[in-house]
Amino acid sequence: METKELLKVISESETLKWEGAVFALKINSIDYLPSLICNIAEEHGLKLIGLFVNEKEANKLMVHIKVNSLEVVPFADSLSARGFGIEYCSVEYKNEDEIRAKYKTLMDYLDLE
Repeated sequence: METKELLKVISESETLKWEGAVFALKINSIDYLPSLICNIAEEHGLKLIGLFVNEKEANKLMVHIKVNSLEVVPFADSLSARGFGIEYCSVEYKNEDEIRAKYKTLMDYLDLE
């Protein structure tokens, strides 16, 4: 899949369209269990609607998750209590039109469309 196609698929993802909070969690590679993150979310009545993983540094992962709610303080507290380092949390809602406009601006800048 070419970069242009991949960016198009990502931009059309329901993950970007749905309202929710985004977290970046710093996790030891050996401790990475997506099912545990899902279970913690479900304990608080949330669902994971997106998950991306990047290697931050040796033996450390940056796990980006999106949940289906903006009410996430208890969830964040549970993540912290279980040893997940929260590097970032955003609870801003971005509407679909704004996302598409920013995507188009990026594609124009990169000259991919």
